[in-house]
Amino acid sequence: STLTDPFQDIKQFPIMRKKDVKEHLDKLLNRPKEQLIAESGSGSSGIQGTIYMDKSAQASQRAMQMLWFEWSGYRIGDSILQTGITPNRGFIKGTKDYFLNTIYVSAFNLDTIGVRAILRKIEKHPPKYLFGYASSLYVLAQTALESDISTIKFDYAVSWGDKLFPHYREKIRRAFGCETLDTYGCTEGAMIGAECADGKFHLSVNQNYIEIVDDDGQPVSDGQMGNVLATRLDNFAMPLIRYYLGDLVELESAETSPCECGRQSPLLRRVIGRDTDIIRTRSGKYLVVHFFTGIFEHIPQIRQFKVVQENLDGIEIHYIPTKDFSQDVLSGIETKIYDHLQEKLSILWVETQHIQPTNSGKPQIIQSFLKQSIGH
Repeated sequence: STLTDPFQDIKQFPIMRKKDVKEHLDKLLNRPKEQLIAESGSGSSGIQGTIYMDKSAQASQRAMQMLWFEWSGYRIGDSILQTGITPNRGFIKGTKDYFLNTIYVSAFNLDTIGVRAILRKIEKHPPKYLFGYASSLYVLAQTALESDISTIKFDYAVSWGDKLFPHYREKIRRAFGCETLDTYGCTEGAMIGAECADGKFHLSVNQNYIEIVDDDGQPVSDGQMGNVLATRLDNFAMPLIRYYLGDLVELESAETSPCECGRQSPLLRRVIGRDTDIIRTRSGKYLVVHFFTGIFEHIPQIRQFKVVQENLDGIEIHYIPTKDFSQDVLSGIETKIYDHLQEKLSILWVETQHIQPTNSGKPQIIQSFLKQSIGH
């Protein structure tokens, strides 16, 4: 028989989207769902969804995550401070915390008083490692610096779940004297990649086949921004083939020198965010999250912000002011935006006292309602 090229054969499959999975769920399962393990997404993309896997696929997923932890130097039994979104641990998770030497704290509603109490509790005998959602690790670091708590030092931090911005990484380094290893996966069970200690983002090709495509579903050139399609290679209970994650990344050039860590897997240049984390202008420019965080991280008079786009004519910026805020701050920010953009963009400022997080508890810095993902 003639051998075929699987990398070409897979392109014959249509792109699978969250709405397709939701509408045809029963047809994708190879056994009754009661015999499988359900994993539900947060709905941050606008569509709540559930996928299923068997115990073998779940074990593979957890093993990949444990491997990434070990890239930081972690070994089973080392003490951990972990933030997460399952505050009710129950018997099984509580037992896991005990045997894995883990202090678990909820990443929801991290207020200054509560975080300070956590830090004071571990101040004399801090765990070796810090694991959790990137934004929650940032909150811990920020609170430690503001509270003059300087004796807590971790060997390494490992982040997941939401975007690890450069200023998050720097704040964690300043507060806790450690580097942060970032990881990238999705609720649907695809453990896509992680940083090594040399700061390079390696794809987990032994568990997934990853494609980076443009809005028409065609492969992008190395170094170009594209949409992620994931094919999980070992979840036979519910195969996900060319599954559209709604994330935007850049693939490193194939001509880049091999990573000094010795791993040979393909590299991501950077994980940009969701396709709803991009602002577009009428002239066709794309503004990623970093465009705004690079400006607002130097504006202490604004505690938190969120950019909303309904159409190409302009944006809304919702903001929470500090006690030192004045209206002059807003005109200064507008000037910086125009200087960087080199294009006029209508901005409507909306002062508020609360910015709603996504259903998973993660902050959302940009919310775009433009139809810009593939298939629309």
